[in-house]
Amino acid sequence: EKAIYGGGDMLLIALALLLLTSAALNAPPPRRAPKPSTPPNEPSFAMSAAPHATLAQTDARFRAWPALNDEARCRAVNAGQRYRLHLLGGDGEPLTDDPTLELFRGDSLMCRFAMALAARRCIDRKEFFEACEFFARVRSKLRADDGVLVDVAGGHGGVGTL
Repeated sequence: EKAIYGGGDMLLIALALLLLTSAALNAPPPRRAPKPSTPPNEPSFAMSAAPHATLAQTDARFRAWPALNDEARCRAVNAGQRYRLHLLGGDGEPLTDDPTLELFRGDSLMCRFAMALAARRCIDRKEFFEACEFFARVRSKLRADDGVLVDVAGGHGGVGTL
């Protein structure tokens, strides 16, 4: 018995499918709304519009490094920029006039950690200050029982190290 579709019919069906799929492939991609950008030296949405009333009511934008609440110092340190955290000039000599050096002076664990990272030039300034800020805010809210380890790093290596 003869097949329902002959050779010519199969060719027409294949051609119709090809035309339908080519129209779909040539369609422009769907448009997405542009991402809102945060101006330099401004807190990100997560920091500025905190869901908890206690965080939203605080005056200080920076808890981990309160000296950065001074706008002039924040700009001088480039806290919101994606520049490498470093304290050496292009010639390898220490930068004595760098305001970041003054910020990291001290014997606290956070200052020593910052100096070690700056010596290795292994993290951007923005990432470093965001990790410190996240750590300071979460640490003030979460307390674990003795012997319980709580991981709140969320995949961020800097926060995990802190």
